[in-house]
Amino acid sequence: AQELHELQFVQLVRQKIDNADGLLRIVDFGCGYGGLLRRLFQKGLVWSAVGCDISSRMCAQARRLNAKLSAEADVSIQILEESYLDVSMADEMADLVISMDALLHVGPDRQRRVIQEAARILRPGGWMIFSDIMQEENVNPEEMQPIYDRINLSKMGTISNYKKALTECGFSNVE
Repeated sequence: AQELHELQFVQLVRQKIDNADGLLRIVDFGCGYGGLLRRLFQKGLVWSAVGCDISSRMCAQARRLNAKLSAEADVSIQILEESYLDVSMADEMADLVISMDALLHVGPDRQRRVIQEAARILRPGGWMIFSDIMQEENVNPEEMQPIYDRINLSKMGTISNYKKALTECGFSNVE
């Protein structure tokens, strides 16, 4: 399932990004073990790549896996052990910010902050492409409580939450 999800993500990136040489500066918010960045690299889409994740264990494993992949390559994938709420990158450093099922971990109240951070580090004309686990707009909180407890949140984001935050942060072509 993970491989299929990554391949669909790669296909979406190819459809959305119009870049003459096909190489992108990519930042992955909540990169985990770095699998999506490695997949994009293997598919020839990466000029430079940075993954950030707050988990030191995941970052260490991502670095080990990246070292195996990049040993003979021209491009390295840098892993930052930090929160994607405040990335230590300069403004306008990325063509593409990606995230695969990671933004839910900060909860809907801080998801707007994540989108602001993406907007800050994106170059003009850049894209944010992400997938996330969300809840329906009108959900019974009692039915959701076991899930909230499991992920340590009081609620999850919704499509309308994300669309509103993206629009307020200056993104267009939101779908």
